[in-house]
Amino acid sequence: QILVMSVTIELPDVWRPVDASPNGFPNDFLAVGPPGYRDYSPTVVLNHNDEVTGSLEEWIGETIDMMQKQIFKTLHVIDSATTTIAEHPALVYVSTFTVEALNVTQEQFALIDRPEGGPATGYVLTFTCASAEYPEYVDTFATMAHSFEIPRRPA
Repeated sequence: QILVMSVTIELPDVWRPVDASPNGFPNDFLAVGPPGYRDYSPTVVLNHNDEVTGSLEEWIGETIDMMQKQIFKTLHVIDSATTTIAEHPALVYVSTFTVEALNVTQEQFALIDRPEGGPATGYVLTFTCASAEYPEYVDTFATMAHSFEIPRRPA
């Protein structure tokens, strides 16, 4: 179990935390799994936003729109669903994009921790792997996402 910013997530034994902000991306946490297809290592990234306003759907919609316009111009959302993470309603988005001629699949779990009367904090767990290996990792990603815990905050 890894503790980051007072939240926790359980990693598989063969995964390891690494520098959270390679290439200048401001991530809170980054871990990688063993290299696989074409030496691409699967990753899990945690990001948070302490200034979330609006609904979960509005916030993650804006986030995905920004990613499509500024970071991954080939990003295409292929599926979405709802779930519960850390006792909070969560949205799950599965998308694909291309990185250096490699098709990549990304699964994002987004939730907002909004204590009664307190400030809202949004969390996004992003799992990424080579698309060819996604069927092998889908259960691993779900297990890690459902291990995510947020401590209860006073109102």
